[in-house]
Amino acid sequence: MGLVRPRRGPACGLGRVAPGRWRWRLGHAGLRGSGTHLLFGGNRSGEFNWRLAGVSYQQIAAEGGGIRGTVRATRGANFS
Repeated sequence: MGLVRPRRGPACGLGRVAPGRWRWRLGHAGLRGSGTHLLFGGNRSGEFNWRLAGVSYQQIAAEGGGIRGTVRATRGANFS
């Protein structure tokens, strides 16, 4: 994600935008972005709440969450 500031290019380094063309917008990765998957198992909403509470990703991973938890849930899911 990148914040687009008035009269400047995107903060994520995609280049400059002509002045007056942008006004405080938020840009985000599309479906082709890295780490984006259409199908996956599990639910990471609890991890989102932990992150909001200041829990580190390393602590979440140590508790069995994170990407490895999603991989485990996806491998065990029945998508039929």
